Amino acid sequence: MKKHLAQLLEQAVQRLQEDGTLPAEASVDIQIERTRDKSHGDFAANTAMLLTKQAKRPPRQIAEQLVAALPESDKVVRVDIAGPGFINFFIDPKAGFRSYRIFSTPAKTMGAAPSVPANAYSSNSFPPTRPARSMSAMARCGIRRRAL
Repeated sequence: MKKHLAQLLEQAVQRLQEDGTLPAEASVDIQIERTRDKSHGDFAANTAMLLTKQAKRPPRQIAEQLVAALPESDKVVRVDIAGPGFINFFIDPKAGFRSYRIFSTPAKTMGAAPSVPANAYSSNSFPPTRPARSMSAMARCGIRRRAL
């Protein structure tokens, strides 16, 4: 998803360079990060702030132009500008992330769970245990089964 958003921003920068809004020699390393607060969207980019010196304009103005030049994407529901020039992307939950779909699929439809010993880190799979060790082993086993 980050690569997709980075490609969208690259296309927007190219459009603005072709229009003459941004200098042709302007280059930027596009950085897409997850937002800490979900009210700010799913991903955020600080591309406008990185282009400020090269464009010699305020970052918020550059962000507005970048958002206007962004190509359409079926994965992006909404794009907002926050603060001095952060570009926040809201992703369509139906587009989703591949890894989330894998983990949300019920285990029954994914086939039989593999046989894993309770203590996979030891050559002795069934050592004599004390109650505290058996409780932690059961917790690890439960976590492992949920992941499968």
